[in-house]
Amino acid sequence: METVLYFNPLPVADSTGLKNFFLTQNVLLKPLSSGQLHQTIGHLAGLDGYPARPAAGAAPKVAEPVMVFCGFTRDRLDAVLDAMKKTAAPKALKAVLTATNSAWPFAQLAAELQSEREEIAKAARKKGE
Repeated sequence: METVLYFNPLPVADSTGLKNFFLTQNVLLKPLSSGQLHQTIGHLAGLDGYPARPAAGAAPKVAEPVMVFCGFTRDRLDAVLDAMKKTAAPKALKAVLTATNSAWPFAQLAAELQSEREEIAKAARKKGE
């Protein structure tokens, strides 16, 4: 089943509207807690071969909302993303589940997405100079 793993660091974040949007798209929204951020993307997506990992120390920090799209074809992903643009969906860093990132902890993927976004912004500023 197409699933979106979703983490929002805001303590008062309500994912009801987002959950309803994804229901209209026949997509399961799986909100994550900060206590799950050390788990691998593969485990959170329910893939075989990715057992739960024990928590080690303090929960990792993720500063902004993140969505990971799991089990989508390219066409289906494009359709859902297009539909999201037409709604008041919250802004979030987005990624697609891959063979590589399935073994990464969710927090590691979030950090990589934040870093990539910063590099893109830096390159855009340089280009504008």
